[in-house]
Parts: sequence; C-alpha cells; structure tokens
Amino acid sequence: MPKKSHHQAIGRLLEILKRLPTRGAGISARELTDWLSDEGFEVSKRTVERDLSALAVHFQLVYNDKSVPYGWRWMSDAVAEFPALTVADAMSLHLVEDLLAPLLPAALLDSLRRVEGGAVLDLLHVLPRFMRQRLYTYPPTVDATTAARQDCFWTAFNIFNDEPDDRYADMNYAAEVLQTEYRHIASPSQLGDLVFLATEDGTAVHAATYIADDIVFTKNGAMYTQPWILMRQDDMVAIYSIPYPADRPLKVHYYRRASF
Repeated sequence: MPKKSHHQAIGRLLEILKRLPTRGAGISARELTDWLSDEGFEVSKRTVERDLSALAVHFQLVYNDKSVPYGWRWMSDAVAEFPALTVADAMSLHLVEDLLAPLLPAALLDSLRRVEGGAVLDLLHVLPRFMRQRLYTYPPTVDATTAARQDCFWTAFNIFNDEPDDRYADMNYAAEVLQTEYRHIASPSQLGDLVFLATEDGTAVHAATYIADDIVFTKNGAMYTQPWILMRQDDMVAIYSIPYPADRPLKVHYYRRASF
C-alpha cells in the first residue's frame, strides 16, 4: 500500500486540479491553501506552491503574474478543466472495434461499419454493470470509513461483479487473488485488464481498469470526494507520479484474469 503521506498528497493534488478556474486571473496559492484547510488538508502555502509547479509540468496550467490578484488557472485553450473524460468523449468505432467486438452483437457492428464517414459508439453502453452504475458518481457518504474502503483496488477487482465483494478492500486478500487468479501481460488489449502502478520495490500505489485505446476506469484517492471517472492512462500516471522522486519513477504493470 502507498504511504499515508503519499495517499494524502494524491488527494490534495486532485482537489487542486478540480479547484483551478478556467478563466479570469486565477486562484492564488494562499486561497488554495485556505480552501484545502477547510476541506481537511493541513498543508502549508509553500507546499501548495510546490504542488502547483509540479502539476504545471504535466497539465495545461498557467500562472498569472501580470496583474493583481496573481493566481493559477487552466490555460485558455486547455481541453478540459480536469483530466477526466466525459461519456460524450465517445471513441470512434474504428479505434475500439477489435477490442470490444466480443462484447457487441455482430449485427450492431455491421450496421455501424456501413455508416458513411464512420460512426461513434457511446462507450457507456458496453461497460460492465459495475462501471455503468458508478461512472461519475461518488462513494456513499454514510461514513468516511465505508467510503475509504471503496478505493482503487476494491474498484479494480470488482469490475465484473454485479454485487461488489468487500473482501477486496483488504489489500492482502487482493494481492492473493492477483497472484493466484491473474497473469502478468506485456500490455493491455482487452476490456477489464488491470493497470497497476507500483514503486521500484513492488509496493502497489494505484490500480485502474483498462477500457480501450489509452482510456482507463479509475477511482483516484480513497476520499469520498473523488468520483469514479474515465481518464487517459498517461494523465493518471502523471498525477500519481508527482509525490515520488523523478529518478525512481513508478512502474506500470498489466494483468489479466487467467480465465479470460
């Protein structure tokens, strides 16, 4: 499991990205520090400044230092205010046809192929029930402990379960299942493949589920303020890599259930 400090850092980085405006003068590091404090993150202004500088390396952020108040915001031409994909960001059929063909009726694929100029398929319609029910929703807030248990590992191992198995909230159990029921693969190519981020010594940091192309289904952070979303894998890796030294980057591993 990642260190608690790294877990908190990831949650803080995600909250900062969500808070940054897309227009105007931006929001200052002091304002972000105060807001994070209200959200339960005890952090210094200097730490927030370092977070913003690190995030700017990977995302389209800009620092306004030409007019008061000085502040950070997304670039005016940024694709989105947060590196998550909406269901409207459906993928062209020619990109995912080979990957999702086993899940779709042949007649549907044939009809889409005949559409002049190509076709677009809403990804939501071919996702497993577990994903469809949770995509862009938040964990139940009955209590923080319950929400925290529904983390990335619980999510990744429950993808094909209509009724979630809460044993996957126990990392020891999840690790045992990974060793006995999954096999390591060189790269993902099938809906449901597991994407694991780990340190050099093999400590698991994050898990997500491969969808198609470079898109993953992920639950970032254990906090109930983080929803289940679709992301591009590179964006996800970038966020989780920030708390770790550049000379010891996170490793990406892929697994597939042995019965598939």
